[in-house]
Amino acid sequence: MQRVHIRWMSLLFGLVPGLCSAQIFSYITESIGSPTSATYKFVIESWDRNDRTLNPCFGMKQCAVGINHRHTGSNAGGTASVLPSPFTLGSAQHPKITQLETMGELGQYYQSVYPLPIEGSTNHMGEAITQECVGMFYNINSATTVSTASSRLMSGSVCGIAPPPSGVCGIDEQRLDLSHGVLQEPDLAGNTASGSLRVVCSQKMDIAMYIRTETEGRLELGNNSGVYTTLRVNGVAANKGYRFTVDQRGVTIPVTSTLGVTGTVKAGDYSGQSVAILALP
Repeated sequence: MQRVHIRWMSLLFGLVPGLCSAQIFSYITESIGSPTSATYKFVIESWDRNDRTLNPCFGMKQCAVGINHRHTGSNAGGTASVLPSPFTLGSAQHPKITQLETMGELGQYYQSVYPLPIEGSTNHMGEAITQECVGMFYNINSATTVSTASSRLMSGSVCGIAPPPSGVCGIDEQRLDLSHGVLQEPDLAGNTASGSLRVVCSQKMDIAMYIRTETEGRLELGNNSGVYTTLRVNGVAANKGYRFTVDQRGVTIPVTSTLGVTGTVKAGDYSGQSVAILALP
């Protein structure tokens, strides 16, 4: 018999321009202070090493890559420092970042110096112009730093926006468990577990929710276990993004997990986890 379940250990908030195919995942775990004076505790979770899109530093005379917070509506960075380290690669000491053609190659090189995930903190001061986030930035105007307004958020980022008091939208639950219980192997494929997440915004917003998974909402359970789940948000593949409108009254969004099998299923207790992200469509 197989006991199989999928669970979200944390729920995050994200800003994804145009719901593009995201390659870098980051989020804010805590926002302390006020919208005009905030400290963000963040995690840079992952960077796809196989991304074939163009490295924005490629062929430039100078460039820097590192962590910053999204400070304006044009994806420009702020000027605050990042602790416990700048976590920055500048072409002055790492000229290779201007010689790597793809984002995947750049991600591989960055992670050879600064392994992910990275946890740290940074600050925001001044008027909150946009829904801010902390993520990976680049700056073609410097060979040493991204802590400047000339830096830009990396294309294809899922950059989790700050929760209140800085942000306007939130997910009420901090965890959703979708348990499939104890199943015989013949009953695994197609078995579905259901739950829901409630989203509330302090003002009317058009928004999207998606969950970090592989293609078509697929998420592996265990290491070569032979069992996977397909996650859907109100019937939409979790990685595609389900769009809806929400205000102070809130909206409850259904989430389902449907099991599938590949090859021989190993006996055991399987689980997985991912993150639910609120995004601007």
